[in-house]
Amino acid sequence: MHQFRKDGIRVPEDIAITGFDDRPIARALGLTTIRQPVVGLGRLAAERLWNDGLKHNSNGSALLEPSLMIRETT
Repeated sequence: MHQFRKDGIRVPEDIAITGFDDRPIARALGLTTIRQPVVGLGRLAAERLWNDGLKHNSNGSALLEPSLMIRETT
């Protein structure tokens, strides 16, 4: 973002920037990001490991929706 601005490219007017994982630095910079449901992913992984250990078959798929955190760069 700094280099774009230094080169006279306006963010978000001329270029949109999106990050991933919604790290704290993204919030500080006003960067639009995609946030993964990390707690949900961990819970699902633990449940599947537990069920596999108990010989329950968990072949089904699961969809955990990410969130778009819109900030100043889009």
